[in-house]
Amino acid sequence: MVLIFQIIPIILAMLFTLEAQAMQASTISSANGDLVLFLKGEVTMDDSQKIILTLQSGNFSEIWLDSPGGDSAAGYKLGKAIREKRHLTRIPQGARCASACVDVFLGGVIRFVDEKASLIIHPGSVSRSDQVNQYVHNALRQGKGSEAIQSVERLNSAETSLWIDYLLFMGVSSEIVAYAAEVPHDCGIVLNRKELVYFNILNTSGQPAPGYKPSDPKIECGFGR
Repeated sequence: MVLIFQIIPIILAMLFTLEAQAMQASTISSANGDLVLFLKGEVTMDDSQKIILTLQSGNFSEIWLDSPGGDSAAGYKLGKAIREKRHLTRIPQGARCASACVDVFLGGVIRFVDEKASLIIHPGSVSRSDQVNQYVHNALRQGKGSEAIQSVERLNSAETSLWIDYLLFMGVSSEIVAYAAEVPHDCGIVLNRKELVYFNILNTSGQPAPGYKPSDPKIECGFGR
């Protein structure tokens, strides 16, 4: 049981490493003159509370997103705050929303993905971390490999359960979890419009085509860099 507490600092270091620009909130006017809150940069817990205060203080017609991802817990927190305020979310033309950014985006009661915008799913998995892999390797050398692997498996299971619960709460198909399960480390799946509709991530384009089933995902690596 000690091992799970030993691994937590490694995971936290992985989650809170800020290689990208922290998320910035700015207000802009849409084409029809409505006030829009534009969130751009990495999703971090440090910035989440400031952004939530901004959400609560303004009367925004939409929330726009352009982010490589970041901390999934912060993504859930922001997404729930957006849902509570019944905001619309949009990935505008030319923007990319990946990993934890998608969790923020899903908070929108109505969700738009513009043409030439990208949405990239990247399920969290502590076992994909180089730091955790090194932790397991060192544990194997010390004869503690079984305990280390069990700790990682428990954490992965808990993380996946949180993701599924969040998806269902936001009205998204949990099938996306299995679809994303084979993505290599540091890679994600760029969802096309048919996939976005099928999983109900994009909820403004009607129902999926009869008989359609997502297959042959488009994998992109290094998207967060």
